[in-house]
Amino acid sequence: MSFLMHHPNHVLTREQIYENVWGDEYGDINTVTVHIKNIRKKLGSEYDFIKTIWGVGYKYVEGKE
Repeated sequence: MSFLMHHPNHVLTREQIYENVWGDEYGDINTVTVHIKNIRKKLGSEYDFIKTIWGVGYKYVEGKE
């Protein structure tokens, strides 16, 4: 979440997120998908800050889009 928040409104690929957060030391690229899912679950649907950009990656948006 922190990495996304430091790059608001920028689309980041799963690869970019994985490399910058975990490097080569934890799991695989699907780790990003699982963590995004868990963050969304914890935040609840009212706080929809992480947008999926299908076929590209994710972006953090501040406020309503």
